[in-house]
Amino acid sequence: MQKAIAAWHEDDWEAVCLMAPQSIELLSKAVLWEVNPALLAPMGAQDGEASLLKLVRGDPLSSSGMKTIGLGAALKRLATLDDSFPIPKARYARIADVRNGLVHIAQGATEPRAILVDCLRVADYLIPKLSTDRSDFYGSGFNTAEALLIQHQESVEATVKLKRAKSSKELADLRSNLDSSEFEEVVAMRESEKFSVAQDHFTSADATSVDQDCPECGFTGRLIGTPQVEGAVDWDVEKLGDGSWIPVPMGYWEIYFDPSAFACPVCRLKLLGRDELAAAHLPSSTLEVDRPDLDDPDFSLDELIEAESHYDVHGV
Repeated sequence: MQKAIAAWHEDDWEAVCLMAPQSIELLSKAVLWEVNPALLAPMGAQDGEASLLKLVRGDPLSSSGMKTIGLGAALKRLATLDDSFPIPKARYARIADVRNGLVHIAQGATEPRAILVDCLRVADYLIPKLSTDRSDFYGSGFNTAEALLIQHQESVEATVKLKRAKSSKELADLRSNLDSSEFEEVVAMRESEKFSVAQDHFTSADATSVDQDCPECGFTGRLIGTPQVEGAVDWDVEKLGDGSWIPVPMGYWEIYFDPSAFACPVCRLKLLGRDELAAAHLPSSTLEVDRPDLDDPDFSLDELIEAESHYDVHGV
């Protein structure tokens, strides 16, 4: 990471996009190793099971035939283990794609800066898990890392303030041009358009939205994201004819929602990405929801469950 920061000062964008993700790959694997060495096994790959057995047995990484996961899989596993992982899937996938040479980096500092900042955020998330001193890790690049992270946060907060100011003016202009009954009618009409407004910001075929009070106007907007389901089992007891009791498994689905944007149909506030959601004090990490929350008429939870059950051998 220190080499990546040094390359940043030298405008060596290729080195930035090589060394920063390389640092994250090593950090990610170290953290997964600390959680459980088996998390480094490349499941589904050739010799994956053999590597899993070696890792569980405690064989060193230098063992003959040992295979471990790549950066993309490492980041995915970390994000799956912890909902507070600092960047969304699209951005950690980009880090891996850059590391693997699958994404062309344009000339200029804009894209490498975004890559470096994302890597710094992930590094700050991983460093404490390894009981490593942050200043030692960044070394002479510490002040640069701090400045880039602070500047990123300030930029996000300024963007959100401008968006909220624009939405506030939108609502104020609406109030000034209508009497109270007309205003209420317009608000009701706009709120009825919340599903179509949300759909404008869907980024995948799996996306949907849930109700969320707007942080600016207080009316009902939509939090946009991707739902996920996981099979779970609770236990009850059943009495037999002889008076004894037996445990009975009760299968059910836990429903999670990964937010990525917000749209308000009333004041027209639009927030894009976890960073902007967090700056506006809206949910920005995975949250558990109930079936009624997923009320988008174009979304079918049953279809999602059916699709999931085809792949999850433990599905219920």
